[in-house]
Amino acid sequence: MSTLEEVLRLQKKEGILQAPTGGNSVRAEVASSTNPTLQISLQNNTGSSNVWAYITGLDINRNNAVLVLRSDGVTPYYPTSPSKTLSPFAADCHIHLGAPGTTRVVTVPQVVGGRIWFCIDNQLTFYINPGPALVEPSVMNPSDPNYNLDWSFAEFTYNTFQLFANITYVDFVSFPVSLALTSTNPSTPPQRVLGHSPSSLLTIASALRSQSALDSSDWSKLIIPSPSPSNTPLRILSPNSAIKLFQPFPLFQDYFAPYVSAVWSKYTSTPLLINTQSTWGLLSATVSPITGKLTFPGIGAFSQPSAADIFSCDSGPFARYEENGEVMGNITARLAAAFNRSTVLRSGREPDGGEGVGGYYKEERTNHYARIVHGVSWEGRGYAFPYDDVSPSDAENVAGTVSDGSPAVFVVAVGGPAVLDHGERRGLGLDALGQHEKSDIKKNGSDLVVPNIERRLETMVPSASAAVQRRLEEWAERAADMGGPAVETGVRTLTWLIFWLGGLLAVSRWLLASRAGGVVLLLLAAYLVVFGSGGGVTDGE
Repeated sequence: MSTLEEVLRLQKKEGILQAPTGGNSVRAEVASSTNPTLQISLQNNTGSSNVWAYITGLDINRNNAVLVLRSDGVTPYYPTSPSKTLSPFAADCHIHLGAPGTTRVVTVPQVVGGRIWFCIDNQLTFYINPGPALVEPSVMNPSDPNYNLDWSFAEFTYNTFQLFANITYVDFVSFPVSLALTSTNPSTPPQRVLGHSPSSLLTIASALRSQSALDSSDWSKLIIPSPSPSNTPLRILSPNSAIKLFQPFPLFQDYFAPYVSAVWSKYTSTPLLINTQSTWGLLSATVSPITGKLTFPGIGAFSQPSAADIFSCDSGPFARYEENGEVMGNITARLAAAFNRSTVLRSGREPDGGEGVGGYYKEERTNHYARIVHGVSWEGRGYAFPYDDVSPSDAENVAGTVSDGSPAVFVVAVGGPAVLDHGERRGLGLDALGQHEKSDIKKNGSDLVVPNIERRLETMVPSASAAVQRRLEEWAERAADMGGPAVETGVRTLTWLIFWLGGLLAVSRWLLASRAGGVVLLLLAAYLVVFGSGGGVTDGE
């Protein structure tokens, strides 16, 4: 007997989606409030007219039957159980998007475990196994016919209670996918997850190579090259996906061992506190001198996790527990998130005892994939590991989710930020996505280059000038600590040049779009940074 929870775990872990054999339909678990169907606007913000979409999930009104939307974008296809594995679909489910800049609207019933897939310049291949079970495309199987294709997906659930959706980098990063959602409730503001820019893949690859050079670890092996002669990345795998792909050759073996040993040493005598953010309240654990496990009295205990356990969040001590499974699952999520972010030693209380998001990924041994991916994502949002939605009680999570109990317009875009109407297209910079590369990636806690000022301008943050000036001073101080006056001078000079180049760019945009207020704000920010900090180029004193 498999429950719905187990089915969704299998989908995330193995790319297999099938109806549960036990448990009730999710329809019975919530009160009816949403419409029976949901319209999804699929936006093509790529430069290609050959983009294909696919929508899959479990239909909660048909006993969680496997559902694939047909090519007309309206009719569900419910596969029957075939006699052999890897059987093809009996229906055309390739949904062709329009030309660049256009939107195609599709309609889906209430589903759980839904995914919206996109593939650029090719069609994806799905299979049906006996069950029926949907065999999804995989980036961890080189024999998969989709392995060398350029594809990605977003996740969603639309039940009788709400729409919940997210972008995901848990398995890999490729081209950008983004979300926008409005509510029928006029008091609810629009929600957005903007993803990353098309140029981010090159930025991530470069940062991973640099990290490998720093710590002699396997970060550069996450880069999967394109089969074309261009030698550009096809995708960037997460550490968990790469570990599975390259088996039996171990990646990241003993990578976290020094950090885990330090954690065990500290909490042998000092209690580690876990805020369950639920009815269990605040729990305390220490390492038992007898078992050597991190023990929560009366609940359960955790052995030392390996790198594979930490990256997957689903094996070794982080696997599912039969006894006290619910509370142990809650603790597992917070521990796994803390190890990925390397905050366990810094706070002593998870997830809300440290510096919040600003304290993530500060240690030498950390999930640098997650650090870099968040660094290139607009607003730093998007699932980079399975429990990336764990967050302090007083802070919004960084997982990149949208949700509403009464959705009005739901947009899923490929190739750039989702827009809710035509007037937003210029405001979000869809004509100049390459200029929006967020570049405040951190290397072991030190900023590499300045963040994009045009993005700050376009979001119209009133305190942009003060924030930029404070940021500059932080960079200068760090530069002085890292390399002395010469490096500090270089950082200030580079910043000065970028601000004024940004000013020229904004003036150009003003001439095209008459955004006078934005130009004034940018020039004010540049003036305060250059002259308020004592000049654009210092003498190093």
